[in-house]
Amino acid sequence: MDRYGIINNAGQREITLQKICDVIGIQVPERFNDVKDIVNNNVVTKLDLATKGSCLFQIIKIRKKNFPDAEWFEEAEKKGVIAIFVDEEQYYRNGLDKTDYPIIPVEDLIDKCGAFYSYIKDLNNVKTLAVTGTCGKTTTMKFLQSIIPNHYKTYSNKGNANSFFTIAKHIMHELTDDKEIYLQEAGASGPDSIRKSAAMLKPDAFILLNIFRHHLNTYKTQENILNDKASFDDYLQEGGVVIANFDDELIKNYGFKHKVISFGVHTEDEVDYKVVRVEQKSSSLEVDIKYEDKLVPIKVEILGVQNAYNVAAAFALCKWLGLSDEKILEGFDTYESAGYRQNFRNVGGHDLLIDCYNVCEDSMRASFETIRLLPLEEGNKKVAVITGENKLAKQAEELSFRMGSELDLKDIDHVICFGVEEETQYNLNKYCHTRAVYEGIKSTGYENVTYVNTLDDLETAIRDNVAVGDKVLFKGMYNMDLTTVIDRVFGTAISMNNPYYVKDAVAVSEKKFEGKKIKAVEGIDLISVPDKNAKNMIIPDYVDGRPIHRIAPDMFRACTKIKSVELGKTVKNIGRNAFAGCVGLKKITIPGNVKVIEKGAFFGCLGLKEVVIEEGVTHIDKDAFKNCIRLKSVSVPDSVKYIDESAFSNCPFLKNKELKK
Repeated sequence: MDRYGIINNAGQREITLQKICDVIGIQVPERFNDVKDIVNNNVVTKLDLATKGSCLFQIIKIRKKNFPDAEWFEEAEKKGVIAIFVDEEQYYRNGLDKTDYPIIPVEDLIDKCGAFYSYIKDLNNVKTLAVTGTCGKTTTMKFLQSIIPNHYKTYSNKGNANSFFTIAKHIMHELTDDKEIYLQEAGASGPDSIRKSAAMLKPDAFILLNIFRHHLNTYKTQENILNDKASFDDYLQEGGVVIANFDDELIKNYGFKHKVISFGVHTEDEVDYKVVRVEQKSSSLEVDIKYEDKLVPIKVEILGVQNAYNVAAAFALCKWLGLSDEKILEGFDTYESAGYRQNFRNVGGHDLLIDCYNVCEDSMRASFETIRLLPLEEGNKKVAVITGENKLAKQAEELSFRMGSELDLKDIDHVICFGVEEETQYNLNKYCHTRAVYEGIKSTGYENVTYVNTLDDLETAIRDNVAVGDKVLFKGMYNMDLTTVIDRVFGTAISMNNPYYVKDAVAVSEKKFEGKKIKAVEGIDLISVPDKNAKNMIIPDYVDGRPIHRIAPDMFRACTKIKSVELGKTVKNIGRNAFAGCVGLKKITIPGNVKVIEKGAFFGCLGLKEVVIEEGVTHIDKDAFKNCIRLKSVSVPDSVKYIDESAFSNCPFLKNKELKK
């Protein structure tokens, strides 16, 4: 029901300052009478997103040193912001009442802001589901995204867009009235950051996964973290539920106001959904969940015994939604790990467990337990490449040392610790204190541990200590660039798919060849050439002096006029579907500088008859040459250590039958 007339007769939004004030229950100050009826549907919580006529909820805490003479106000005026809602107490404390800027002070700013955004959200008539906790949020979201959209029209946040800034943006500009479910992850950065999200979302249900010590630099204590993350309970809709991890003592003893649906793995308490078996296989996780009088076996293609919690949480939420066990299991079956978070993949004969987003003591411990459980051929090693945890403030050295000293390194043959070059207090808090982790490991008497603090030295340490057949764990903070070293060593292109890097990529061009330079990767991502339909496609070695690392995904897809391709001497990675559907291509030579031929790279090249792969190539991925129905000859050197079983499927004339194994 649109009590305040936000939606006009044509079904379109018409938001004005007057209507915002009506929704949040305040009077429009008289000095805003001239602008109170200006229509602008871009109500923001971040100045960067403001446009002419926008209203802004300034829910970021005002710092006295920046007011009242801040350039920030001048920027707001330049953008044409007509009203800025600020907290009334901050308004007087910071002397904002002495300015001429368009400021409207309000009591309980977080709740007022939340009331407006939740009103806009509810105009779409969606059931809202939220996921929060210290670790496992994004994995739980991916499980839910594999299940719920199969049965409900669903909007969910992309990637890690989980701040209250992005939630406001999602509600204002991306959530539409054709959706039945709004699924949103909520991340924390400091006190009240979750409360701000909760006030906007006012969900029907939320998952609370765990409360670890991350962000102690801003929250100070775990209890403060708990109080913020559990604040969703204060904003739940009538009849709403909390889906809570009862293995976490802080959560179990919190005292929620609303109905609790509990889950757990190790708890001895009675819970609604109990994981009674957890078994790590070579590339998948198997769990049995007991609820009511049923026992449900679930298999998910993911590594990490800690993910049993995320499976249980997702299962419990989907059951609350009314989905059958069968429908939930079908969704879990479609899940695939990828990218730089909990991704297990074989690259050129190396088994890599890549989890390079964040670190906390519990997730580090779980990562070591996971790699420890993986089977290993005789003569091979298990190697861990790790960083420390960030945002521990003055406790960084003590807590990091403790993490290292308490790690179970049984069956781990070598640990490589990667830290910051300059150990300033700022760097140790922003990035991590890996040296203290290293010292903690050394204190236990464990000898096979190496400490490095530059990317070049890390690359050397990996090359010196990792061989084909080894299992390698990469566990670290996203801002420590572990994925770029993986790309350097193994020829992958993980960094080029990392949104944190892509948004800061630098454009590179020369003679109409265009690319993107990604942070800390030596080469570029080739994204455009002068003529995609040239008969003879020649890829240069360099663009503007920079080597080409990858030919971007889908780069030449369905370029039917290409007859031949010369790949150049610097390319390491042929991206997903890069030449798929190039039906005019008759022969292709893959030079030895290429390490990885990605999924579907030459899928459906119907005219392709001969493939020459030179010494140096290590990896041929899924469907790489699938449906190349005229392919008769493929030469494969000893350097190739991984060929996916589907790489040459449906190539009926291929004489090298062993490639199909």
